Amino acid sequence: MGKSAHPVSPASPAVAAGRSALILTATLAALALLGLVLAHFSPAATWAFTSWLIYPVWLRLSLAAVIVLLALPPVSGKTAALLTLVLDRFSSRALTSLALTFALALLVGFCLLPSQNHILGDGSTILARISAGDVKSSTEPLTYLVNHLLFRVFEHTAAAGVNAFRAAGILSSLILFAFFYSFSDDRREFLLALAAFLTFGVVQFFAGYIENYTFAFVAGVAYTLSACRDLERRRLGPVTVFALILALAFHFSMAVLLPSILFLWHQTLTARFRTLIVAGVGVLLLVGGT
Repeated sequence: MGKSAHPVSPASPAVAAGRSALILTATLAALALLGLVLAHFSPAATWAFTSWLIYPVWLRLSLAAVIVLLALPPVSGKTAALLTLVLDRFSSRALTSLALTFALALLVGFCLLPSQNHILGDGSTILARISAGDVKSSTEPLTYLVNHLLFRVFEHTAAAGVNAFRAAGILSSLILFAFFYSFSDDRREFLLALAAFLTFGVVQFFAGYIENYTFAFVAGVAYTLSACRDLERRRLGPVTVFALILALAFHFSMAVLLPSILFLWHQTLTARFRTLIVAGVGVLLLVGGT
């Protein structure tokens, strides 16, 4: 049989975008449904997911519906257009004032509504170690050192360990907001970064949640922001390298970022230098194989 007279053409960008949006919507809907289902189980078994004890049922259902709704292309497009229209009406000074007020409101909220989930994760163990004066850790050395110093500040207060982690959360918030501010091209980006910050699953870290990932997360965000800027400029700057070293010192789990800095370094090389490196690696492999 002959070939079809109407060859199949590749999907248009609009069709591809529609499929991506459909996949995103389906994924968010599945995650929202998963959260609702897992909420019925004991928090002791599903503490890493969710619990009906955290939010009222009506609020949980409402948030799940809003997440799925906002993922729909028509809704997300109109929401983005409306948000842009509203922000464009503000002057640069007004946007700065609005963003700083929002940041201050977040800090006040962290102070007035601190995390009480100390039994989740390793909270009890961490409190015991910091209260005992433990300053050494093989996996998060700088984190334990900073937490120990903060504990010394509050050691004569009631619940010194809890107060130390609440102070760590506020300090980390200030540092993170400063990074958002410095890496934003304009005040709209800064304001939107603060709004996006509220969607982070780790937002409870900054309200005094007792874990050892807070400072590492902040350093990881700083590295990511700096690395993205360096990638645009085809360079590998000292700020990016220092941020990654700091993230590793706070927690060795940040080693997952190492491939990204290798990719960034590779992107900064000239084509000739890349060829020499590949050839050199090939020779080493051949020599090693013989």
